[in-house]
Amino acid sequence: MLPNVLGTTTRADRPELVAEVRDMIATQPPDGVAWAQRAMADRPDSTSLLREFRGPALVVVGEEDTVTPPEGAADLLPGTDPVRLPAAGHLAPMENPEAFAEVVVPWINRVG
Repeated sequence: MLPNVLGTTTRADRPELVAEVRDMIATQPPDGVAWAQRAMADRPDSTSLLREFRGPALVVVGEEDTVTPPEGAADLLPGTDPVRLPAAGHLAPMENPEAFAEVVVPWINRVG
């Protein structure tokens, strides 16, 4: 799972975060993981709801995210452009918390 959720920069430069995420993954109860996978597989397609949404939206994605690649991250939300965080994969808030905060905090303050 680590190559899927952590960007290449994090895996190369942040061994402490790699160890933390590895531990988070390893300590999950197998029943809980199986339930979550079944729940995700069985959930209904709600992409039409995203296409119809007209409220404020912020799409933040790690530049190295392979789970939700930046190229398609905002395709379902009209009028949004994803903000790409450098040196981050799918766990962008953990991998680059400073950049994440610099994007999210002003947005929250603006839309309230």
